[in-house]
Amino acid sequence: MVDDSPTEERQVPIDTNVIARVAEDADLSESALRDALAVLDSELRGRHAELERDRTYVTTDDRRAYAADDGLWERLTAGMSFDDGTERAVRDAHLEQARLLDAEAVEEADFGEGAVVVGVDTAEEMT
Repeated sequence: MVDDSPTEERQVPIDTNVIARVAEDADLSESALRDALAVLDSELRGRHAELERDRTYVTTDDRRAYAADDGLWERLTAGMSFDDGTERAVRDAHLEQARLLDAEAVEEADFGEGAVVVGVDTAEEMT
């Protein structure tokens, strides 16, 4: 007998509606974008202390959004096998989510043209 039950979706700190919108704009499947976001999320785990030292951030609920320049993105994605379109979609999803979190937050952050969003439950919370 074949198991037709849906597979469990990987948990990422990006809202489902953001993933859907960015995937459509990038002509990617939602599952492909979610998988790429999960790969990046595993790279971000445990980096809160490093990011907090050097980056502007906001915290809302169980997520924290940090400003991210091209240099940080290059370091984070080095060695990952994202094609250019997938990497752009991952960056776009993080930036869109960061802007949504910033709109909800008491404090404000300037994300400019880049951000990364990390679940605070994935690493030690420093606040």
